[in-house]
Amino acid sequence: MMFASLNPGLPQDKSIPGSPLDWLARAKGNLALAKQPKPKEAFWEDLCFQAQQAAEKAIKAVYQYKGLNFRYILLSLEGRGRVRVKPRRVGQRT
Repeated sequence: MMFASLNPGLPQDKSIPGSPLDWLARAKGNLALAKQPKPKEAFWEDLCFQAQQAAEKAIKAVYQYKGLNFRYILLSLEGRGRVRVKPRRVGQRT
């Protein structure tokens, strides 16, 4: 299981820069890279990383569109906790 540890360097209520269309354009760019044939010198995880980035940026686009904050967290492969991040409206306090 993974657990989240908060990164003290990133504010938790920071708004996402860029418009939803900006994030979708970046997501499409990452997805286009993920769909490329794997070069002989590359690793499969390089293409998987591009696909993961595309998904994350598409989610950020939805968050922006819905007026939700994106919580910045770091995931660790160690530990047994579960990650549960509840979206909040911009300006909403916990």
